[in-house]
Amino acid sequence: MRKISTLIVVCTVVALIMLPGTLSARAATSIMQKRDCPTMPQETQYPKRQLRGAWIATVANIDWPTQPGLPIETQKQQFISELDQLQAMHMNAAFVQIRPTMDAFYPSKYVPWSQYLTGVQGKDPGYDPLAFMLNETHKRNMEFHAWFNPYRVSLQADVTKLAPTTQRIYIQIGLYSMGAAFTLIQAFQRPENL
Repeated sequence: MRKISTLIVVCTVVALIMLPGTLSARAATSIMQKRDCPTMPQETQYPKRQLRGAWIATVANIDWPTQPGLPIETQKQQFISELDQLQAMHMNAAFVQIRPTMDAFYPSKYVPWSQYLTGVQGKDPGYDPLAFMLNETHKRNMEFHAWFNPYRVSLQADVTKLAPTTQRIYIQIGLYSMGAAFTLIQAFQRPENL
């Protein structure tokens, strides 16, 4: 048992060494061969599981919805189409951006509704997009992974178009400007409160 534990530790360390920017793959392979580390996974009685997924980006309406202000049914049909495409490609997970900037695709007491739903940050879209997305994803026996962007405040160059809560953050907290985009300066605010 002690030999197996030592072998596992050595093989794990060698695998970590193979990360980009560290020891070369050739050197790591040489160490693994000297230590008799298995290079292929051993067969087990359990089926192998793969995570096969794709990102669905919402910032700037990259993937979904295709433009702000679409009717609810159009938004829903577009998301269903995205999931159907993932399912046709045999994906089992969707990584969906539900917090693209300092706004959200879910009801929140901390941040306003996303401008990428309605065209106006803070405007209620008339339904709960996150609940809808979860339900549709799980109907297809797929995993839903929520993708947050906790530091990007806005891609909006005109601060007056931001919701009042976002404007307060802009005024009260240090922001780093990257052209038209604004990002929180991490030293001023802890992201778990946002």
